[in-house]
Amino acid sequence: MDNEMNINEPHHTKLNVKLIEDLVHYFHEINVLKFRKRKGWEEINILGDACETISAHCFRTAIIAYHLALVKGIEKDEAAKIAFFAMMHDMDEVKLNDITPRQSQYIKADKRKAIKDALMNDEFILEGIKKYSDIIKDADSLDMLLQAKEYMDIGNRYAYDWILTAKKNLKLKESIVIAELAESIDSKKWVVKK
Repeated sequence: MDNEMNINEPHHTKLNVKLIEDLVHYFHEINVLKFRKRKGWEEINILGDACETISAHCFRTAIIAYHLALVKGIEKDEAAKIAFFAMMHDMDEVKLNDITPRQSQYIKADKRKAIKDALMNDEFILEGIKKYSDIIKDADSLDMLLQAKEYMDIGNRYAYDWILTAKKNLKLKESIVIAELAESIDSKKWVVKK
């Protein structure tokens, strides 16, 4: 994508064909997240369609962030913004792919540059991710915990390490309560709940 594009300038005042073309390229580029698998799950043999994609992770993280914000007493309009920022939190993976903690021992990546480039230097989004990082990071860890629990419940015993890591990363008391309950509840209980 052309680096001349500045997402911080208003676009509604005139039709900028170059900007629109850059946006179309960008929309195609971010599509890779629908197909890129989360590498940590692949390392424990969660393969093929069973393996969570980056976009699926971002989607549920956004929903968790919204509800976590509400549980914390944040107003709905602010919670909706937080959900939007949470959906964008892993956009660096458009540029870098998903890098696991094990891989990061060997791969040095400039995640800051990657997320800035992947978000077209959009200061509104970058600042929002930073401002609400406590909720977004906990929502990210809660999604990992929930996904690991789902993989455990279908027989992958290795996923338990991800639950432990997620719980260790949680900071907010509300997140800790959610994690404790999520770990104790069968992930398919909602299907047969009466």
